[in-house]
Amino acid sequence: MSILVTRPLPQGEELVSRLRALGRVAWSFPLIEFTPGRELAALPRQLAALGADDLLFALSQHAVEFAHARLLQESQHWPSD
Repeated sequence: MSILVTRPLPQGEELVSRLRALGRVAWSFPLIEFTPGRELAALPRQLAALGADDLLFALSQHAVEFAHARLLQESQHWPSD
């Protein structure tokens, strides 16, 4: 039996490596790719506009990774209060 893994990179490659280590025949064939959104450049400004009672919900692992990289580029940090 062969296993075709359709998860996006790099998670798909990691899963294929684990499957192969278990002796399985596995192939990586990602069907989607995640890229930064068009509004990402506005993130630092939006975060700066948050008030003390505002909440930020970050639900997507990929969105958080892109957002974090953008904040580092801007020498900014996630709100902590």
